[in-house]
Amino acid sequence: MTSEKGAAASRRNGCASRGPRTAAGKAKASRNALRHGLNVPVFADPKASSEAQALATRIAGHGAGPLLHALALRVAESQIDLCRVRQARHRLLNRKSQPQPDDGRTDDLVTDDPTRLALVLKECGEDFLALDRYERRALSRRNSAIRAFDAARVEDVLAKRT
Repeated sequence: MTSEKGAAASRRNGCASRGPRTAAGKAKASRNALRHGLNVPVFADPKASSEAQALATRIAGHGAGPLLHALALRVAESQIDLCRVRQARHRLLNRKSQPQPDDGRTDDLVTDDPTRLALVLKECGEDFLALDRYERRALSRRNSAIRAFDAARVEDVLAKRT
């Protein structure tokens, strides 16, 4: 049985963890996934979609059946997601390392100054953590898609032999 003190603490914690209640807070929270633009599906972007189709054709080969092509498309989609994460990390690092008008620097290379690099990395810490989560998810999806594609390709080869 919970004590009154414990129950009060649970109520306080519960009130603090229910998410935004105001329209402005809900609108802000709904945009969290779009911060880096990485939750947008590849096929929602026409350019990325055509890249995925071309990559899938290169992976599966021109004479591939519909199953192999579909599995190759999963591999291509996750590879493009992985590239988008890495490009976002590169853009973030470049943006943060650009010389500011008030710091007297004329170079834009962070690596020349280890102290400046440490400050930039500290500034970008949370963003890098978010990008790492996206990257891990994309890598996991790509590895799973590659395993499924390879298994289907082996089955396809074995079926053609018999």
